[in-house]
Amino acid sequence: MNPPNFRFRMTMRGVDSPYPQDGTFWCRPDGTFFYQLDTEYLLGEEPHRSNAPDQLNAEAVKDLLQKMHPEWHLSEVAQASMPPGKFHPRVWRQKAGPEPASMYGQEFTSDIVNFELLERDLESLFQIIEPYKGSPNPSPNEMAFGHGIRRLLILACTEVENLLKRVMLSHGCQSNGKHWSTNDYVKTYPVLKLGHISSRLVRYPDYPPLQPFHGWGEGPPSQSLDWYNAYNATKHDRMEGLKEATFSRALNAVAAVHVLLTAQYGIGLLRTRWGRFALKTEDHHSRIFENVDLPLHPLGKQYIPPFAGEYWSPSPMPPGSF
Repeated sequence: MNPPNFRFRMTMRGVDSPYPQDGTFWCRPDGTFFYQLDTEYLLGEEPHRSNAPDQLNAEAVKDLLQKMHPEWHLSEVAQASMPPGKFHPRVWRQKAGPEPASMYGQEFTSDIVNFELLERDLESLFQIIEPYKGSPNPSPNEMAFGHGIRRLLILACTEVENLLKRVMLSHGCQSNGKHWSTNDYVKTYPVLKLGHISSRLVRYPDYPPLQPFHGWGEGPPSQSLDWYNAYNATKHDRMEGLKEATFSRALNAVAAVHVLLTAQYGIGLLRTRWGRFALKTEDHHSRIFENVDLPLHPLGKQYIPPFAGEYWSPSPMPPGSF
């Protein structure tokens, strides 16, 4: 039986407004022990060799790390629920996770290319309609509608459907009906913690943050998201539904794609241009959106990076998780 591994959270003592950092404590089968902060892992640094804890439990690991680093304040240590190198496909849980470009290959590239095309259309729309949320509420800018906006809304929503479907397929899920629908997709809401992710417009700081999935599932799944409900209305009846394809709804639909990429890959979580940070995120970060709020996954549910010389390996969630 393999020994347990642990995730920990720490802050630096004596630092004003300390920013918490997470890390990993490995217990190798050969009886050796290592630990590393996530920032060190992302920069490709070697893990630190550790003494053996008194016992293989969270409290003993916490005491050991505290003695080795008196400058740290260990707020939490938790035993991991998954072995090193295992992760749930398309379910992001922390910065020190698998590199999406190498793990998903062409599938990841296709998702990014489609998002970039949506962003270009949205940037062109910004040249005509200013993102403005003022008085009256909603503003005339937000209520503007037209054929080009309708096209962007439809394209963004079909990409939302694609990303949600890919999550479920990667875990062996099947549709409950003849065709995939929001009755299936809404099951991803708690798993991906979509309601906990909000984004802001980088170039328009006065525009309030967007939470495109807020309140999903509090009513019929297709109707509880205003922008998706409008997509259905204008998709099935262009003449009568054109006025439903508003600027605000198209903006939220594209933001929803950004939220899904974040929830699945962690795109745009870091904004530095050096080291492996750039390799993991900045090469693919959004030109328009920036994450404001992100879900905080429990330490025990986070992934344990693989041992040195080993690789990440996908592990679908057990049946009934969605």
